[in-house]
Amino acid sequence: MPIPSRAGVSLSVEAQTSHSQDVSPVDLATLQPGEEVTGRVVKISKIGAIINVGGYPALLHVSEFTGPRAARGPRLEEGDEATVWISDIDRERKRLLVTRNRPPSNPIASLQVGSTVTGKIVRLTKFGAFVDISAEKDGLIHISELAHSRVEEPSDVVQVGEEVEVKVLAVDQEKGQVSLSLKATTPEPATRFQSASRDDKPVLTPMEAAWKEAFSDEDPSRRSRPPKRKRRQRERGMPKGEERDDLFLRTLRYRS
Repeated sequence: MPIPSRAGVSLSVEAQTSHSQDVSPVDLATLQPGEEVTGRVVKISKIGAIINVGGYPALLHVSEFTGPRAARGPRLEEGDEATVWISDIDRERKRLLVTRNRPPSNPIASLQVGSTVTGKIVRLTKFGAFVDISAEKDGLIHISELAHSRVEEPSDVVQVGEEVEVKVLAVDQEKGQVSLSLKATTPEPATRFQSASRDDKPVLTPMEAAWKEAFSDEDPSRRSRPPKRKRRQRERGMPKGEERDDLFLRTLRYRS
């Protein structure tokens, strides 16, 4: 990306040498984008601040220190010391482009689906929680990925400022979107029932079955047993009328 040089913004030798006595020199040949440097503000213009970084002029865009879109840090004035990060280097013209935004330690391009990262909850919405994972943009934990059970409100599970460990579910580099899961990094709670029958009725554990039987009003010994008369009929294999006659004959013999 070309480093701008416009009327009213001089990236001249004067900007390079002004206040150079209290600026530590840097090696332009080994300086790399993303590197942190400290410099002294030597000029403020309409498009930004000129910062003397180790004897080289560096441009910090005005949006990074003024207005509602300003980056972290106070408004800059001439003579202020500023800590910035290198965005671009023009080695031929010996000019730098800098930013006050720390480069991401987990660039979206480097994130792998299935990997685990640590971040901080920065915002809650009705549909989930946004997490600062040190990427270009915050990742999103959808409400369905917050816990193994149903979640009514994200605040029931996480709070702003809380540090969490999350799993990367999807990465869209074109849109700069990262989908995360909190429940994927937490163990699933043990269910009360081990399995279910075909009609989805829960299968009781031995302990639960014993308690149910102990407090049941029904006599366990009578459970699933037919009435005595029907049971005797079935055992003898006699019709109802024949059983009555047999009983009458046996009574007469006993009395005689």
